[in-house]
Amino acid sequence: IDAAEAKRAKAAPLGVSAKPGVASNRNPAFMDLVRRQLARDYPADSISGAGLSVMTGMSPSAQGYAEGAVARTLKSVGGKGRPPLQAGVVMTDVHNGDVVAVVGSRNFGEQGFNRAVDARRPVGSLLKPFVYLLALAQPDKWSLASTISDAPVTVSLGRGRDWKPGNSD
Repeated sequence: IDAAEAKRAKAAPLGVSAKPGVASNRNPAFMDLVRRQLARDYPADSISGAGLSVMTGMSPSAQGYAEGAVARTLKSVGGKGRPPLQAGVVMTDVHNGDVVAVVGSRNFGEQGFNRAVDARRPVGSLLKPFVYLLALAQPDKWSLASTISDAPVTVSLGRGRDWKPGNSD
């Protein structure tokens, strides 16, 4: 470059922030899931500072929709005298199974306990609609008026193995 261009470049501000800091993470629950998957699949020394590019299935519109749904739902079911409710959402693409949105708590932008990934809960109530739909898809065998026995049950798994539910009482 010529001397005039060098003088202009030296005089130009560098654009360095007076208050250094880490860029805010807009989607901490989603990024938590990504970090966990990377840690599971790669040794730490191969990803730290390696200039790795990570492509995800995250959809900003799906993330916004999930956050909005959580906010509206918690507002509608919350009430005076109740402790504040929490939420966790994992939204996937029905075509390829990619995770497109994750909401880890009622405060979407805050890091902390990720209910979508870390909360442990019984799956019974989550599975009931699928069990009912599977049964009702066989109208010659089951209907909403069918009587179901709640006697102890043993399910044969094959190869001489059986399974019995632990709560049959």
